Amino acid sequence: VIVHRLLAAAQDIDPLPGVYESKEQMRKISDNLNARHHNAQLAGRASTSLHTVIFFRNKSVDALSMISKVQENGTIVVFVPEYGIEGKIHLVEEGIVEDVVEFNVESMSLLHKSTGVRLQIFDQVKVNLSVENRPGHREKLVVRLLEPNIHRTKRSDQQTTSGTTKKHKKNR
Repeated sequence: VIVHRLLAAAQDIDPLPGVYESKEQMRKISDNLNARHHNAQLAGRASTSLHTVIFFRNKSVDALSMISKVQENGTIVVFVPEYGIEGKIHLVEEGIVEDVVEFNVESMSLLHKSTGVRLQIFDQVKVNLSVENRPGHREKLVVRLLEPNIHRTKRSDQQTTSGTTKKHKKNR
């Protein structure tokens, strides 16, 4: 409404209302509108979060997702298109990032040092979505990485591979 009245005054269609002639009054109106807009955004986000938690409550769902962001602190951000949800997955605890993962800014990837698994932006990964109870009766949607499995070790992986090879040779 304010913009339309200002445009009408600029085109000499209608006179400018007296309240709009004062810079101080316009600043107060703008600040009020900005605060209300900000609060509406926060309410919308809280509503979305609440309804997402309600939907996934008492469920554990596996879904395909895509890595949309890789962060230097050992965190990946995934987008789950089936549900329109974006979530963060922390691959390592805070403070031990350098020991566990290696960030490559050029390829936008994280290399998990103990397993050799590389997670790169736009890679498809399998995640689990579930609701976790937090202190104070708060619930939070938790996104966990299922595949690729970063908790396996290179050694156990090699043993499984060599054991499989031996089985195939015996069956021939």
